[in-house]
Amino acid sequence: MPEVTVSSLDATSQKQIENAQIALQRGNFDYVIDACNQVLKNQPGCLPVRKLQRAAQMRQYLAKNQGKAPSSGFTQPGFFFSGAKKDPAQSLLNAEKLLVIDPTSVPALKLLAEATAGLGLLETSAWAWECVHELQPADREALLKMGEGYLAA
Repeated sequence: MPEVTVSSLDATSQKQIENAQIALQRGNFDYVIDACNQVLKNQPGCLPVRKLQRAAQMRQYLAKNQGKAPSSGFTQPGFFFSGAKKDPAQSLLNAEKLLVIDPTSVPALKLLAEATAGLGLLETSAWAWECVHELQPADREALLKMGEGYLAA
């Protein structure tokens, strides 16, 4: 599965993303997240849309949890996190579901990184490792995988 640019999306999706960018500036995070979900459902390899979605998720999370530091420790049963290599498409869906609940979930971001790598979305995988590194700067594994991912991409 190849990485996709916003300019290569169909006109309707491009307009959705354009509107989502405006909505992000206005603080309408739910609209941004919904619009990005619709585009990513058809084009999971569109990294700019994924970044826009993450920006909205993080701003919404921080607005709801004012004054609290990101938890970066959300956990779910192991079945969510197993099988990224066996079924990367399902693992990607699981990671996205978990990130809706808690965009600061390091395990979900790691699952996203592994799933996108399994789908051949190397830039997206490296970016997911970068998100892990931002939340946990001392995580050496994330730093190494991020570097390896960018080199592979």
